[in-house]
Amino acid sequence: MSTAAGPTFVHPLTAHASAHPRRVALVGTRTWSTAQLCEAVATRAQRLRDEGLAAGDVFQFSADRGDDWILTAAAVWWLGATFAPAAFAPATSATQRPTNPRSGRVEPWAWRWDDALCRLQTSGSTGAPRTIALTFGQWLVGAWGSLVRLGHLPTDRWLHVLPLHHVGGLAIVYRCLLYGTAVELAAVSDARQTAEALLSGRCSHVSLTPRMLSGVLEVVADQQIPNSVR
Repeated sequence: MSTAAGPTFVHPLTAHASAHPRRVALVGTRTWSTAQLCEAVATRAQRLRDEGLAAGDVFQFSADRGDDWILTAAAVWWLGATFAPAAFAPATSATQRPTNPRSGRVEPWAWRWDDALCRLQTSGSTGAPRTIALTFGQWLVGAWGSLVRLGHLPTDRWLHVLPLHHVGGLAIVYRCLLYGTAVELAAVSDARQTAEALLSGRCSHVSLTPRMLSGVLEVVADQQIPNSVR
């Protein structure tokens, strides 16, 4: 982690859980309020700490998309470790660390601007795939740019249909954690499910590739998407 002087930024879940404990934060296999999600993330962070994960470590993670994926990502950030997600590989088994239970709740890490928040694999579209580090500051600026461009309402809900281990999918999770708004997890590249969620009016945002957008528009046809989708 960086030791340079400068402002620090604590995990935003703590503030949202305190100010708006009943606001919806995540919709997956169940619906999580900010308070419920914050408590679950803090508990997961304590378990990871007891297994040996510390600030500055790189945490490699491979799992199917779902609530547990979000909890783990947020818990790694809580500890100040660098998150390195990968595509889910069912045949891969995680290395078990020795457990050393400690009493007391682990406090969220104070991030600095140039701390490495995550390490992601590039797509290799211009050459061989490689791993790059993205800093807390880069994620913060990206989230701010989205906020300025799209606006922000406390009731916003981002329909998540991108791979979680790619930069676009991870960015949605980070933005919503930062803003205190909801993420709704849905199946990846399911045009009909995506179209139905948008037509229902319950989601305000969605990120799509051009191919995914084309499929959704075919399903929508001449139906009117509500103005609540911004």
